Amino acid sequence: MKYEFGSREWFAALQAILCEKARALADPAFSYSVCEVMTGVPAHLAFLPGGKAAWCATIRGSDVTFELEERDDVNFKAVMDYAGVLPLTRFDTQGRADLNAELWAMSAALVASGKMKLIGDGPPGPFAAAHDAIVKLTA
Repeated sequence: MKYEFGSREWFAALQAILCEKARALADPAFSYSVCEVMTGVPAHLAFLPGGKAAWCATIRGSDVTFELEERDDVNFKAVMDYAGVLPLTRFDTQGRADLNAELWAMSAALVASGKMKLIGDGPPGPFAAAHDAIVKLTA
């Protein structure tokens, strides 16, 4: 089953993927937090003021706290234009280095155009692979 990017079902699928990755890592010393904020979100998906949607996750060992809110106290935060980032939400790197480089080039172009802002350090190791997992579930 595939879900519309930014829908409640999509967020639930993302949460499940992050929980699965945390359990698989099984490192009690691991700690990481992330927040993504989407601006210019279609009205039927926007649940924050100003036409926004957001999610945050804090991962400590195998425990994941997942919330639909915007936070600044995270290791990594991305603020992105919904329409601008849509091509990235469907770009599967298939775990290949060349396609991952292409994904980062697409991201860099969004940053250069002002449609995306990245703050902090991107997801480490197994959590970077969450991108490809959620892409497979994104309509």
